[in-house]
Amino acid sequence: MATQGVFPSISRARATLIVGVIVVVVACFPFVYRNYAPLVTWAGLLLAPVGGIVWAEHKLLPRFGLTEYWARFKGVTNTPAIVAWAVAFGLGIVLNLTQIISPYFAFVPAWIVAALLYVALAKQAGAGEDYTEEKRDHELFLERAQDFKRKQAESLPGHVKDTTPISRALRVVWMLALAVILVYALIVFFDSPDIYTYLTQRNTFYTIAITGTIVYFVCAYWELQRGKAVSKRAHEKAQAEADAGSSGDDGEKETVGTRA
Repeated sequence: MATQGVFPSISRARATLIVGVIVVVVACFPFVYRNYAPLVTWAGLLLAPVGGIVWAEHKLLPRFGLTEYWARFKGVTNTPAIVAWAVAFGLGIVLNLTQIISPYFAFVPAWIVAALLYVALAKQAGAGEDYTEEKRDHELFLERAQDFKRKQAESLPGHVKDTTPISRALRVVWMLALAVILVYALIVFFDSPDIYTYLTQRNTFYTIAITGTIVYFVCAYWELQRGKAVSKRAHEKAQAEADAGSSGDDGEKETVGTRA
Protein backbone atom coordinates (compact mmCIF):
# COMPACT_ATOMS: atom_id res chain seq x y z
CA MET A 1 0.00 0.00 0.00
CA ALA A 2 2.91 2.34 0.68
CA THR A 3 4.29 1.57 -2.76
CA GLN A 4 0.91 2.26 -4.31
CA GLY A 5 0.81 5.57 -2.43
CA VAL A 6 4.14 6.58 -3.95
CA PHE A 7 3.14 5.32 -7.41
CA PRO A 8 -0.66 5.86 -7.59
CA SER A 9 -0.78 4.83 -11.26
CA ILE A 10 0.07 1.24 -10.26
CA SER A 11 -2.85 -0.93 -9.21
CA ARG A 12 -2.91 -2.57 -5.79
CA ALA A 13 -2.56 -6.05 -7.28
CA ARG A 14 0.46 -5.07 -9.38
CA ALA A 15 2.11 -3.19 -6.49
CA THR A 16 1.62 -6.21 -4.22
CA LEU A 17 3.11 -8.52 -6.85
CA ILE A 18 6.13 -6.29 -7.47
CA VAL A 19 6.92 -5.78 -3.78
CA GLY A 20 6.32 -9.46 -3.03
CA VAL A 21 8.72 -10.61 -5.75
CA ILE A 22 11.41 -8.15 -4.60
CA VAL A 23 11.08 -9.24 -0.96
CA VAL A 24 11.21 -12.94 -1.86
CA VAL A 25 14.32 -12.46 -4.00
CA VAL A 26 16.08 -10.35 -1.37
CA ALA A 27 15.20 -12.84 1.38
CA CYS A 28 17.07 -15.56 -0.51
CA PHE A 29 20.45 -13.91 0.11
CA PRO A 30 22.35 -15.24 3.15
CA PHE A 31 23.22 -11.71 4.26
CA VAL A 32 19.51 -11.07 4.82
CA TYR A 33 18.22 -14.26 6.44
CA ARG A 34 21.33 -14.73 8.58
CA ASN A 35 21.19 -11.16 9.87
CA TYR A 36 17.46 -10.76 10.30
CA ALA A 37 17.60 -9.30 13.82
CA PRO A 38 20.13 -6.55 12.91
CA LEU A 39 18.13 -5.70 9.80
CA VAL A 40 14.94 -5.34 11.82
CA THR A 41 16.83 -3.18 14.32
CA TRP A 42 18.03 -0.83 11.60
CA ALA A 43 14.55 -0.76 10.06
CA GLY A 44 13.14 0.22 13.45
CA LEU A 45 15.68 3.04 13.77
CA LEU A 46 14.76 4.19 10.28
CA LEU A 47 11.00 4.14 10.70
CA ALA A 48 10.43 4.86 14.41
CA PRO A 49 11.19 8.61 14.08
CA VAL A 50 8.52 8.83 11.39
CA GLY A 51 5.96 7.50 13.86
CA GLY A 52 7.13 10.00 16.46
CA ILE A 53 6.71 12.88 14.02
CA VAL A 54 3.24 11.75 12.98
CA TRP A 55 2.20 11.39 16.61
CA ALA A 56 3.57 14.84 17.41
CA GLU A 57 1.74 16.35 14.43
CA HIS A 58 -1.67 15.16 15.61
CA LYS A 59 -1.24 14.98 19.39
CA LEU A 60 1.44 17.39 20.57
CA LEU A 61 0.94 20.33 18.19
CA PRO A 62 -2.69 20.94 19.28
CA ARG A 63 -1.66 20.67 22.95
CA PHE A 64 0.89 23.45 22.45
CA GLY A 65 -1.56 25.66 20.57
CA LEU A 66 -0.05 24.85 17.17
CA THR A 67 -1.82 23.79 13.99
CA GLU A 68 -1.94 20.37 12.37
CA TYR A 69 -1.16 20.25 8.64
CA TRP A 70 0.48 23.66 8.98
CA ALA A 71 2.99 22.95 6.21
CA ARG A 72 0.22 22.12 3.73
CA PHE A 73 -1.78 25.15 4.80
CA LYS A 74 1.29 27.32 4.37
CA GLY A 75 2.24 25.69 1.08
CA VAL A 76 5.82 24.81 2.06
CA THR A 77 7.91 21.68 2.38
CA ASN A 78 7.81 20.23 5.87
CA THR A 79 11.51 20.76 6.50
CA PRO A 80 11.15 20.40 10.32
CA ALA A 81 9.90 16.85 9.81
CA ILE A 82 12.88 16.00 7.60
CA VAL A 83 15.37 17.52 10.03
CA ALA A 84 13.76 15.86 13.05
CA TRP A 85 13.81 12.48 11.31
CA ALA A 86 17.47 12.88 10.28
CA VAL A 87 18.60 13.91 13.78
CA ALA A 88 16.67 11.10 15.45
CA PHE A 89 17.99 8.54 12.97
CA GLY A 90 21.52 9.81 13.56
CA LEU A 91 21.02 9.43 17.29
CA GLY A 92 19.82 5.87 16.71
CA ILE A 93 22.92 5.11 14.66
CA VAL A 94 25.18 6.40 17.44
CA LEU A 95 23.32 4.40 20.08
CA ASN A 96 23.40 1.29 17.94
CA LEU A 97 27.12 1.51 17.17
CA THR A 98 28.24 2.49 20.67
CA GLN A 99 25.71 0.15 22.33
CA ILE A 100 25.15 2.60 25.16
CA ILE A 101 21.80 0.86 25.42
CA SER A 102 20.66 -2.37 23.83
CA PRO A 103 20.36 -1.95 20.04
CA TYR A 104 16.89 -3.51 20.22
CA PHE A 105 15.66 -0.56 22.32
CA ALA A 106 17.52 2.26 20.54
CA PHE A 107 14.35 3.14 18.63
CA VAL A 108 12.71 4.42 21.84
CA PRO A 109 14.95 7.48 22.40
CA ALA A 110 14.96 8.04 18.63
CA TRP A 111 11.16 8.17 18.65
CA ILE A 112 11.08 10.59 21.61
CA VAL A 113 13.72 12.92 20.15
CA ALA A 114 11.95 13.01 16.78
CA ALA A 115 8.62 13.94 18.36
CA LEU A 116 9.96 16.69 20.65
CA LEU A 117 12.35 18.14 18.09
CA TYR A 118 9.61 18.30 15.48
CA VAL A 119 7.37 20.34 17.76
CA ALA A 120 10.15 22.85 18.43
CA LEU A 121 11.16 23.18 14.78
CA ALA A 122 7.56 23.32 13.54
CA LYS A 123 6.80 26.19 15.90
CA GLN A 124 9.72 28.18 14.51
CA ALA A 125 8.76 27.33 10.91
CA GLY A 126 5.20 28.65 11.18
CA ALA A 127 3.00 26.09 12.93
CA GLY A 128 1.92 28.80 15.37
CA GLU A 129 0.57 31.15 12.70
CA ASP A 130 -3.15 31.77 12.11
CA TYR A 131 -4.70 29.31 9.67
CA THR A 132 -8.38 29.89 10.46
CA GLU A 133 -9.52 30.00 6.85
CA GLU A 134 -7.42 27.00 5.81
CA LYS A 135 -8.71 24.97 8.77
CA ARG A 136 -12.29 25.82 7.86
CA ASP A 137 -11.76 24.68 4.27
CA HIS A 138 -10.13 21.50 5.54
CA GLU A 139 -13.03 20.70 7.86
CA LEU A 140 -15.50 21.32 5.04
CA PHE A 141 -13.55 18.95 2.83
CA LEU A 142 -13.61 16.27 5.54
CA GLU A 143 -17.37 16.66 5.94
CA ARG A 144 -17.91 16.26 2.22
CA ALA A 145 -15.58 13.27 2.08
CA GLN A 146 -17.38 11.55 4.97
CA ASP A 147 -20.76 12.22 3.36
CA PHE A 148 -19.51 10.80 0.07
CA LYS A 149 -18.14 7.68 1.78
CA ARG A 150 -21.39 7.22 3.70
CA LYS A 151 -23.47 7.39 0.52
CA GLN A 152 -21.04 5.10 -1.26
CA ALA A 153 -21.23 2.57 1.58
CA GLU A 154 -25.04 2.68 1.53
CA SER A 155 -25.07 2.00 -2.20
CA LEU A 156 -22.81 -1.04 -1.93
CA PRO A 157 -24.43 -4.46 -1.52
CA GLY A 158 -24.13 -6.18 1.83
CA HIS A 159 -21.81 -9.09 2.50
CA VAL A 160 -23.20 -12.55 1.77
CA LYS A 161 -21.65 -15.27 3.92
CA ASP A 162 -20.50 -18.37 2.06
CA THR A 163 -21.89 -21.41 3.88
CA THR A 164 -21.40 -23.99 1.12
CA PRO A 165 -19.91 -27.36 2.22
CA ILE A 166 -16.81 -27.01 0.04
CA SER A 167 -15.96 -23.59 1.46
CA ARG A 168 -16.47 -24.84 5.00
CA ALA A 169 -14.16 -27.77 4.29
CA LEU A 170 -11.51 -25.44 2.87
CA ARG A 171 -11.78 -23.26 5.96
CA VAL A 172 -11.25 -26.24 8.24
CA VAL A 173 -8.21 -27.39 6.22
CA TRP A 174 -6.34 -24.06 6.30
CA MET A 175 -7.11 -23.58 9.99
CA LEU A 176 -5.74 -27.05 10.74
CA ALA A 177 -2.63 -26.28 8.70
CA LEU A 178 -1.92 -23.20 10.81
CA ALA A 179 -2.67 -25.11 14.01
CA VAL A 180 -0.23 -27.90 13.10
CA ILE A 181 2.53 -25.35 12.42
CA LEU A 182 1.90 -23.66 15.77
CA VAL A 183 1.76 -26.91 17.75
CA TYR A 184 4.97 -28.27 16.30
CA ALA A 185 6.73 -24.95 16.88
CA LEU A 186 5.77 -25.22 20.55
CA ILE A 187 7.05 -28.80 20.61
CA VAL A 188 10.42 -27.69 19.23
CA PHE A 189 10.58 -24.85 21.72
CA PHE A 190 9.51 -26.68 24.89
CA ASP A 191 10.43 -30.30 24.18
CA SER A 192 14.07 -30.15 23.06
CA PRO A 193 16.14 -31.37 26.02
CA ASP A 194 19.43 -31.43 24.08
CA ILE A 195 20.93 -29.86 20.98
CA TYR A 196 20.63 -33.04 18.90
CA THR A 197 16.89 -33.31 19.58
CA TYR A 198 16.47 -29.62 18.89
CA LEU A 199 18.23 -29.78 15.50
CA THR A 200 16.33 -32.90 14.51
CA GLN A 201 12.94 -31.44 15.44
CA ARG A 202 13.84 -28.10 13.90
CA ASN A 203 14.52 -29.72 10.53
CA THR A 204 11.21 -31.51 10.78
CA PHE A 205 9.53 -28.22 11.64
CA TYR A 206 10.95 -26.64 8.48
CA THR A 207 9.24 -29.29 6.37
CA ILE A 208 5.97 -28.97 8.28
CA ALA A 209 6.06 -25.18 8.10
CA ILE A 210 6.68 -25.09 4.35
CA THR A 211 4.00 -27.68 3.62
CA GLY A 212 1.49 -26.10 6.00
CA THR A 213 2.09 -22.65 4.54
CA ILE A 214 1.44 -23.87 1.00
CA VAL A 215 -1.72 -25.68 2.11
CA TYR A 216 -2.87 -22.55 3.96
CA PHE A 217 -2.42 -20.21 1.01
CA VAL A 218 -4.00 -22.56 -1.51
CA CYS A 219 -7.07 -23.36 0.60
CA ALA A 220 -7.54 -19.83 1.96
CA TYR A 221 -7.29 -18.30 -1.51
CA TRP A 222 -9.64 -20.91 -2.94
CA GLU A 223 -12.16 -20.19 -0.18
CA LEU A 224 -11.81 -16.44 -0.79
CA GLN A 225 -12.56 -16.81 -4.49
CA ARG A 226 -15.53 -19.07 -3.79
CA GLY A 227 -16.90 -16.54 -1.31
CA LYS A 228 -16.60 -13.76 -3.88
CA ALA A 229 -18.43 -15.88 -6.44
CA VAL A 230 -21.25 -16.70 -4.01
CA SER A 231 -21.59 -13.06 -3.03
CA LYS A 232 -21.61 -11.97 -6.67
CA ARG A 233 -24.34 -14.45 -7.60
CA ALA A 234 -26.46 -13.36 -4.63
CA HIS A 235 -26.10 -9.69 -5.56
CA GLU A 236 -26.95 -10.39 -9.20
CA LYS A 237 -30.05 -12.34 -8.12
CA ALA A 238 -31.16 -9.56 -5.77
CA GLN A 239 -30.62 -6.97 -8.50
CA ALA A 240 -32.62 -9.04 -11.00
CA GLU A 241 -35.49 -9.42 -8.52
CA ALA A 242 -35.43 -5.69 -7.82
CA ASP A 243 -35.49 -4.90 -11.53
CA ALA A 244 -38.34 -7.35 -12.08
CA GLY A 245 -40.31 -5.82 -9.21
CA SER A 246 -39.73 -2.36 -10.58
CA SER A 247 -40.95 -3.41 -14.03
CA GLY A 248 -44.05 -5.01 -12.53
CA ASP A 249 -44.90 -1.88 -10.60
CA ASP A 250 -44.53 0.24 -13.73
CA GLY A 251 -46.78 -2.10 -15.70
CA GLU A 252 -49.44 -2.03 -12.98
CA LYS A 253 -49.34 1.74 -12.90
CA GLU A 254 -49.79 1.89 -16.68
CA THR A 255 -52.75 -0.51 -16.54
CA VAL A 256 -54.47 1.44 -13.81
CA GLY A 257 -53.94 4.61 -15.74
CA THR A 258 -55.46 3.14 -18.89
CA ARG A 259 -58.61 2.03 -17.07
CA ALA A 260 -59.00 5.42 -15.58
